Amino acid sequence: SIAALSKNDFSVIVMDSDFTILDERIFPGNTYSTFQVFATEQGLHLPRNNPNYEGLSEDKLPIDIYSIR
Repeated sequence: SIAALSKNDFSVIVMDSDFTILDERIFPGNTYSTFQVFATEQGLHLPRNNPNYEGLSEDKLPIDIYSIR
C-alpha cells in the first residue's frame, strides 16, 4: 500500500549508460515523498513532505538536494 511505502527506507541507484552501478544511496523512510522526487542539473531533489515526517509544516516545504554525479 502507499502508506507502507511512505514508512520504508528507500535507495537511489546511479548507473552509467551501460547500467553499471556507480553509487547507491539509502534514504530514511518517514521523511521524503518518493512520489514527488525530481532531478535537475543541480541534483536529486527530495521534498520532505512525507505525511509521517515529524517536522512537516503547512507553512514551508523543505527540499533536500543531493548530488547525483
